[in-house]
Amino acid sequence: MQNALGTTSYFLKELIRLSEVAPADRAAAKALTIAQWLQSRGGQSQARMLSRQGPKGLRRVGDRKDATDLLEAAGWIRISDEGWLLLNPLCVEHGLLTE
Repeated sequence: MQNALGTTSYFLKELIRLSEVAPADRAAAKALTIAQWLQSRGGQSQARMLSRQGPKGLRRVGDRKDATDLLEAAGWIRISDEGWLLLNPLCVEHGLLTE
């Protein structure tokens, strides 16, 4: 019984730990998807095009906010009034997304 409680406790702690890490992983995966989409469009796009023709699930600003923040902080993209510019297309090929 004591061993069973210890095992259960361990798995519950791991579940909590992994649930705290998962949002960052989702943002990184979304960021890579956006970067790949930009690369497929020649490395740039008008801002409204992502909302209209971007990857499904990332067309609304709220769905992609964490991902775009991560891309900007990593120096992968620049967002301006004119649109989005992928600054280093080679990073997409190698998956070099760091916070």
